[in-house]
Amino acid sequence: MTLELWETPEGWQRLKPLFYPAMEKPPEERECFVNEVCGDDHELRDALLRLLRANEESIGRGSDPIVDLHSFFPGSRPTFKEGELVWNQFRIVRLIGSGGMGEVYEAIDLNLGRIALKAIRPEIAPDPQIVAQFKREVQLAQRLSGPHVCRIHTLHVPTDTTNGPQHTFLTMEYLEGLTLAEKIRESGPLPWRDVKTIALGICEGLRVMHEAGIIHRDLKSRNVMLADRNGTIKAVVMDFGLAREVRTATSETAATDVSAEASVAGTIDYMAPEQFAGETLTPAADIFALGVVMYELATGRHPFPSGTILQAAIRRGQRLAPPSSIQKSLPHRCDEIIFRCLEFDPKKRYGSVRIVAEEIEDHLPAKLRRTWLRVATVFFAATALVSGLLLVPPIHERAEALLRAGARMLSVA
Repeated sequence: MTLELWETPEGWQRLKPLFYPAMEKPPEERECFVNEVCGDDHELRDALLRLLRANEESIGRGSDPIVDLHSFFPGSRPTFKEGELVWNQFRIVRLIGSGGMGEVYEAIDLNLGRIALKAIRPEIAPDPQIVAQFKREVQLAQRLSGPHVCRIHTLHVPTDTTNGPQHTFLTMEYLEGLTLAEKIRESGPLPWRDVKTIALGICEGLRVMHEAGIIHRDLKSRNVMLADRNGTIKAVVMDFGLAREVRTATSETAATDVSAEASVAGTIDYMAPEQFAGETLTPAADIFALGVVMYELATGRHPFPSGTILQAAIRRGQRLAPPSSIQKSLPHRCDEIIFRCLEFDPKKRYGSVRIVAEEIEDHLPAKLRRTWLRVATVFFAATALVSGLLLVPPIHERAEALLRAGARMLSVA
């Protein structure tokens, strides 16, 4: 019987650096990732795909797996055990989930109470780039505060291993609820009122980030949780592992960050066109991802299904079916907002998530709003001419104010 590549020490050493990052990808993206990283090495590619499938089967079957991965993957065992006390401060309650980079546990902080603990897998923890990524995630996230962003507490990096191996992990707020991906999978398309509520929460989370000079770069339905906040369900943006500061390269550190940002990073299905080109990103990239998430919420479908990076990039330039043509109860206003977020050219998207939120809250149909705006602008211009006052600069602003006042009256009515 021929051994699988991963059943030999040499083969496992070839597969290990690829297996964990591949497991971090959503299932629909893994084959594309494998094709990219394995290139022309067909033996490595086929073995990695078989290994990933075996892993999925073992997870799905639970107590009766086809393949017991723990028997030949020492590193695939959970880092912590239920009830274990970590660093004399964190009591492990249970394993919540795991991916290629690490594992997330529910835990009790003896000082703070209930938390989530995200541990780096021991196999990759010695990699300084992995530790640096976790440090950056904590440093950026600690600058953010609000009900629509997940709070990160502290990064714990071992400095003394004389008493045995220590583990690198970060602690963060424990969120109880469903991710948007799970919500869509369970409920299908959501009514416009729910899409609006969730989108406004995401906008607020992104606003906090953008005003702090940070872009998320990996906003997706799996990275937004519908969590209970003091009895109210709110959309909470989480996972800042790929977040970056928006700044120019004026120092050695900044130059390193800009160089890293120029590489293609993110989740393929949610990446803006400029991300595929490895361009320096702006908040417009997060606005594009917001449009993708809103499309999913409104239709239950992904707007750009694709199997490869090339297909994904090409689909960004193709015409989409309007959400209202898929879910008939949606207003055309929904189509306009989502399509504006999904403009191929970042300059044609909304200028900020604050403007997106204002558009979502506006109760006027777009055509009526434009008509009112023209009428109001003409009215103020005529008033300025009659009175002999030079009011040209604020005319448009006054028209917008009148328009929004009318929208509020309509909403009350």
